[in-house]
Amino acid sequence: MSSVNVVGESLQSQITPILASSLPGIPGTPAKVTADSTSIKISWTAPTNTGGSGLLKYFVYVDGTKKQEI
Repeated sequence: MSSVNVVGESLQSQITPILASSLPGIPGTPAKVTADSTSIKISWTAPTNTGGSGLLKYFVYVDGTKKQEI
């Protein structure tokens, strides 16, 4: 892969394969679910293993359709 900046294009760099040392875990099952006529509130515990990187957001799906980014 080469890169380009204001000076021009660089030579192609070597390809280095990487393998994640561990895969992130999944969030626990919902710990608490509350609802009223207009909203639903869901809380859960974060996964204990994040794969070495902080969590940026969660995606909430309802019947297979993404409804919300948290």
